[in-house]
Amino acid sequence: MAQPTITPGSFKRLVASAGTALQLSTTPLKVLWFIVQGIPGNTGNIFLGASDVDSAKGLVIEPSMSQPVNLDVPDAFHAGGLRLDLSEWYIDAANSADGVVVIYGLYPGD
Repeated sequence: MAQPTITPGSFKRLVASAGTALQLSTTPLKVLWFIVQGIPGNTGNIFLGASDVDSAKGLVIEPSMSQPVNLDVPDAFHAGGLRLDLSEWYIDAANSADGVVVIYGLYPGD
């Protein structure tokens, strides 16, 4: 049986106002995995987390640093399985206008 092909995608998000959490995706986007990378020109850190993310509660992503997030469970590897919804993940920034590039993988059939 042939292995399914994961479809990649990507986008950029900039934080307009430091100290204000911003959704990674404004619409539901369910993925198997994603990588968040600080834009190389950032002047400060990015913080990744839930809707209340800030510098005290977020995972720190330094400029040019990347952070992978993936599902490593059996329920993920079939159409309609467990997914990460990028609209439930947020970023904040130490400085306004800093941001991230997000690369993600979609499962075929979802």
